[in-house]
Amino acid sequence: MKAMAILMSVFLFIFASMASVEAAGHHSRDGLRDKAGQEKKGDILRVLNKLDLNAEQKKEVASILKKHRQDIGDAVTGMMEARKAFGETLMADEYSDAAVRQAAHRAAEQEEQLTVLIGRIVNEVKQVLTPAQKERIKKIRERRAEKMHGFASSRLSALDEWIAEHGE
Repeated sequence: MKAMAILMSVFLFIFASMASVEAAGHHSRDGLRDKAGQEKKGDILRVLNKLDLNAEQKKEVASILKKHRQDIGDAVTGMMEARKAFGETLMADEYSDAAVRQAAHRAAEQEEQLTVLIGRIVNEVKQVLTPAQKERIKKIRERRAEKMHGFASSRLSALDEWIAEHGE
């Protein structure tokens, strides 16, 4: 169960990153470019490239992603809009616990929809992978989980330092 939760969060991060890259990037003839003109690739492409998929697997995974592409875009857009509304609610001139709860609930619903969709996609993609490729994904997930834990720890440490410096 814990492994599935980690898998879901990794793929959620991957697809959310893919959407943010698309939102922030600029298209060129040969791919996506950032504001500085450097070619960008979403996390989903990095993960797929690390799996050394053969030609048939690439074709099958592409077909799976294509089949779900519109739903992915809709779910990511819905989640981003709900998170934006949540942020606006937090910064409203008039604070309301009820309004924050309602905005948080909407954001959670959108994230749930995306997570369920990602679960379906992951299940389909896993059917295409070899045992070695599945093990590679497991290792990628473990490294990413460690990085996320390190990121959270460093943020909390920075918060503690700021409080110590500016608090009484």
